[in-house]
Amino acid sequence: MTFGSRLRYLRLDRGLTQRELAEPRFSAAFVSTIETDKRRPSRRAVEHFAGKLGVEAEELVTGIPRGEQARLRARLFDARAAVGRGELDAARVALEAIAATATEHGWTAEEADVLVTRGLISEQLAEFADGLELFDRAQDLLRRESPLREVDAVVGRARCHQLLGDVHYSIHILETHHRVLREAELEDPSSLARLHSSLVAAYFDAGLMRQAHESARIALDLAPASSDPDRVANMHINVARVLLHQGRFDEARRSFDKAEELYRDLDWRNDLGRVHLARGFGLLAERRPGDAKSHLDVARGIFIQTGSVLNEVRSALQLACAHRMLDEADRALDILASIDMARRAGVSEQGIAWREQGLCHVAQGRTSDGVDCLRTALGLFENAQDVNESAYTYRLLGDLMRDQDELATACEAYRSAALALEHVA
Repeated sequence: MTFGSRLRYLRLDRGLTQRELAEPRFSAAFVSTIETDKRRPSRRAVEHFAGKLGVEAEELVTGIPRGEQARLRARLFDARAAVGRGELDAARVALEAIAATATEHGWTAEEADVLVTRGLISEQLAEFADGLELFDRAQDLLRRESPLREVDAVVGRARCHQLLGDVHYSIHILETHHRVLREAELEDPSSLARLHSSLVAAYFDAGLMRQAHESARIALDLAPASSDPDRVANMHINVARVLLHQGRFDEARRSFDKAEELYRDLDWRNDLGRVHLARGFGLLAERRPGDAKSHLDVARGIFIQTGSVLNEVRSALQLACAHRMLDEADRALDILASIDMARRAGVSEQGIAWREQGLCHVAQGRTSDGVDCLRTALGLFENAQDVNESAYTYRLLGDLMRDQDELATACEAYRSAALALEHVA
């Protein structure tokens, strides 16, 4: 809308004639030439018209009310909070309206933030390819902005590639953007902590434990300087995975406590479910399946209520593991049978489901079926480039073959486990 057409629209909206708008300083003919875009008004004329129309001079020139961009960013935060609470339908409706306003005013950063938040919704619904497209579009919009603005889109892209089974490309994306920030001397603690906490998860799955430990250390060091509670809470959840791997259970529990405190302050119920899921995973690592089960039951209930498909699958898999460890293989198999793995999970999650099914079959004395399931799991882990899960599953297969006195097959499985880890050492 041109200045002239905006002036005419506001004049008619207020019920003023051209003469009434012009007086006492200007003439109706002067107003007419401006409304038809035949003349550009002076600053003095703009201020006169704005006063008559009851708007700020800036709004009359740009069409944007004072503070509207700040109000739009507040609405974006509210939409993100709705995603955190699991109110996905409400978030979608809000994001559609926000996107229309951002596009109208040419606010690229806000348009990109809408796409990132929509990408988070797609992830929760296990629509990883859709999420990847949204994060790609968000980063494309931000190419002319500071690389700091791209961080959430970059992390989302990397996460979707990892879920789709390409952990090494995920690492490449994160490391490349970290290098871009470093070369541009953009040492923003919050952004760097976000990248390093994401690298922790990717390095861990790729079996790059030295790099995972170093990124975890850096993320923890940077956390106090970050003012974004969501980023800090995410960091604590990811870093706790390394702490558990190192046997530092007390420190991991402190990280879970910090994440829970932050998400309770935000009142993001869905993300509180992620903390319960992470706690359950940690308790399983401590061989405390009974305690893990209570957290995993809470997590799964939250995710069912909030419609978080991917996290519901993850909590169900860990819950099945807890029941198996409690010698309740029948219940574990019932849980696994209730999951539509092909539609609702990433490649690694599908591998975990097959492995759990195999271990349950073994517990019930169906060793041959168990071995078949473990081998299927291995194929999925290898497709996902998930070195840790591959090595762990090869060791389980080796133990099973050893117990069956199939020593040659057992040795081959142990060798494969060692080679998987040696390849990335």
